[in-house]
Amino acid sequence: MKPLEGYPRLANLFGQYLGMAIFRRFARLNAQNLLCMQAEIAQLELDLDLVALEDSQSSDPNRQSFQKYVHLLKAAEGSDSLQWRKLMELRGKLREYNEALLQNMEICRMEPPGERDLNTLRGWLEMPECGNRFLRGNEARIFHAPDLVALSTHENHKDAFTRWVCHTGVPWFHRLVGHFFKVGEQLIFPILEGG
Repeated sequence: MKPLEGYPRLANLFGQYLGMAIFRRFARLNAQNLLCMQAEIAQLELDLDLVALEDSQSSDPNRQSFQKYVHLLKAAEGSDSLQWRKLMELRGKLREYNEALLQNMEICRMEPPGERDLNTLRGWLEMPECGNRFLRGNEARIFHAPDLVALSTHENHKDAFTRWVCHTGVPWFHRLVGHFFKVGEQLIFPILEGG
């Protein structure tokens, strides 16, 4: 079987070493998306308020009752159903907005990657026997963006001795002898021991 390359190989790495499963938060774009949705909903809110005011001032007693009796509002037909249609449009937009808002809140709580994991990932992407610089153009800059998050930040919770072994001992061992130990394409002591 042909060895994995490109994104499938990177995904395999992420699956094996969760600390290196690093992604962009896209903070600016998420904020812009929320702001646009918010503006759209604010306009719908204004539209709904205007339609509700028109209905309450109507000479039609049913339309005047829309604010008190949802069943009349829901049962309205034709041009009388504008308030209900606006409510339904608003319901869908609010659901979308609330989901995006909650997702963004969760994403904002995610921690940045550990420095060791990020540096190891960057090195892995460059090495011919690993990532082989498969990322090109704009994609090549992704793992240098300031808004990175990691799916797992195990490195931040290790004790001082474990951090020393992972950050100093293992890289030192790998530079001296570890890189000689290979089984086929697989390094016995991969550059990822800190994970």
